[in-house]
Amino acid sequence: MAEDLHQHFAQRTSFTNDAARRTRTHHALRMERHRKRDQQCNQEYNLGLWDRYGRRMGGHSRTFQQ
Repeated sequence: MAEDLHQHFAQRTSFTNDAARRTRTHHALRMERHRKRDQQCNQEYNLGLWDRYGRRMGGHSRTFQQ
């Protein structure tokens, strides 16, 4: 009986650690993606593709800029 309980908890802890590790790596990947997007947006802003209000320059908004 005690062996069964031990097995049960051993499986549970390994499962929890696995889930935590997966969540951490997922979080790291998301952060990396955000960082890449921020870099790209910064670059585009420096190139003048975005105005100061966070709107992307181009498309139909061109018609309003003389």
